[in-house]
Amino acid sequence: MSMKPWTDTLPYEHATAGEGAKKEAAVFIDRYGGKLVGFNVDYAGNFHTVEFIHSGYLLRIGFEAFGFATKLQRSGTAQLEAMERARTAVWSMIRDQVKSALAPVFTEALPITVACLGYIVGPDDRTMGERASAGDVIALPPPNYDRR
Repeated sequence: MSMKPWTDTLPYEHATAGEGAKKEAAVFIDRYGGKLVGFNVDYAGNFHTVEFIHSGYLLRIGFEAFGFATKLQRSGTAQLEAMERARTAVWSMIRDQVKSALAPVFTEALPITVACLGYIVGPDDRTMGERASAGDVIALPPPNYDRR
């Protein structure tokens, strides 16, 4: 049996869930201790995010669809179709990232500050991951949301 090289397709290139993936992420967050779930799309930057509170921390997980669409276009996909497929793929990525971030917290394999450090939003409205990427070394903010 001959296998194609992994470079033939992009991860999530054939994702179909889209809005269904958003709903799945919301159900997972709610089921495993999160609250106040909100989704956002910045159409100017094609950035898709989910925000929620877990263990007293505001978490933000997001991905940009434009880069994904550009890669699809390079492989011959028309621009509008590439953007639509990229948006669908991004919601699926967010769903999977939510699951992989919260599963170790729920099973008590890792504390929230370890499993989700890059997604914790600081007082300047940037995630710890964004701050680290910018070279800002900072202390983790204390949980500032009601833990009930």
